[in-house]
Amino acid sequence: MGRPSEGSYVGAAIGFPCPSSPLELFSLHPLELVSMRPSLGRLEAVLHALGDPHAGFPSILVAGTNGKGSTSTFLSAGLIASGLKTGLFTSPHLLNPSERILIQGRPLPEERLDAAFYRILRTVLELQLPLTFFEWLSALMFVAFQESGVDVGVLEVGMGGRLDATNLAKRRIATVITSIGKDHTAFLGDSLDQILLEKAGIARPEAPLFAHLAQRGLQSRLEGFAEARGVRVVFLGRQVRYRLLEASLFSTRFVFEGRYLKAEIVLDMLGEHQAANASLALAVLEHLANERGLGVRMPEAVGALKSAFLPARMQLLGQAPLILLDGAHNVHGAIALVSFLGPRLEGSHPACIVGMSKGKDVSAMLKCLYRLNPAFVFPEVGHDRLLPAQEIAREARALGMPFMVAPTIYDAFELFHGQQPILLTGSLYFAGEVLKALGKGEP
Repeated sequence: MGRPSEGSYVGAAIGFPCPSSPLELFSLHPLELVSMRPSLGRLEAVLHALGDPHAGFPSILVAGTNGKGSTSTFLSAGLIASGLKTGLFTSPHLLNPSERILIQGRPLPEERLDAAFYRILRTVLELQLPLTFFEWLSALMFVAFQESGVDVGVLEVGMGGRLDATNLAKRRIATVITSIGKDHTAFLGDSLDQILLEKAGIARPEAPLFAHLAQRGLQSRLEGFAEARGVRVVFLGRQVRYRLLEASLFSTRFVFEGRYLKAEIVLDMLGEHQAANASLALAVLEHLANERGLGVRMPEAVGALKSAFLPARMQLLGQAPLILLDGAHNVHGAIALVSFLGPRLEGSHPACIVGMSKGKDVSAMLKCLYRLNPAFVFPEVGHDRLLPAQEIAREARALGMPFMVAPTIYDAFELFHGQQPILLTGSLYFAGEVLKALGKGEP
């Protein structure tokens, strides 16, 4: 069939939206393609026609309300340090869509991305099967990982689990649930039980499930779910543990006590929740080293966790004054952020520059952040996934909270001088815009 010509949507000629190039796909709002009832059937049919690339490599799936990106990054770092060719699939991206699909920690070369895209496009057109934005990205990931011959793929689940496109991965060697909180309730359900069961849909009898659930009731619920399906569960806090030694504004130090490994760990990533995320990753890595024979070298894997980095996760952008960027995008994440920063910023009255995604509980987020006694500033950003500043301001006004509105992120910074700490938070999409505005895309 050859390479389709680039231009406007191929879909204009076939009756459904379909991007004609990787550049066009990456420039789209996720809802500009197709919005359909959740189903794995469309993508599964496309992948089968492509030769089942989703069965072409061992995979680890990581689900959870918060912490899945960090846990996936820790896993990838440990596997790469062990000499294993590793694919990492995460979302969303902050600066460039190429961040979503990494092999050995690096984005796909453009020519390989193009080749994978046009191979998928030909199949989509032949089958007349439209794909959602995330299904397109997942198809690219499956094809790229299979063609690159990765030894293992670490797949961050997009939303939920049971009906997520990543759940088509066939050769599962471990699954992870990092945390459970209320988010995406319109899709996953209003109760924590419902959300847990959606995320637990990634579990398989052939692969142990590693979970960190703070709520004891949810632990019992997950145990019953897993027992009925023949899945072995390893809980952080039971079979494996961690003991926090230090969580400063510059590093995190803890002792990991696993089933095979006991070690003191130092992380550059900040916050006690990162000790939990790293401990989950270590529990998986020690399982792979001791029970799967995958070739994981634990001394090298442990060492690699220290420098593992994921932008906008309590990312330190400056020290005088302290400038911290965090992509907390729901109440669960905001609680972790405030719990960590509160004692360390006590009495400092930090500036809190906030941007939030559409569809989030703005009032609850503001109430949580207000525990820091902040000076709120809501900048206009102009991103189609983010709320206008005036909508956030309206919620703050209704709560009786003082605030300012700034025309840009840069102008929000200009409102503060001296040694006053500055926190930027509220959304990963907002965090990406902050990094662009400040020119700080690297650690």
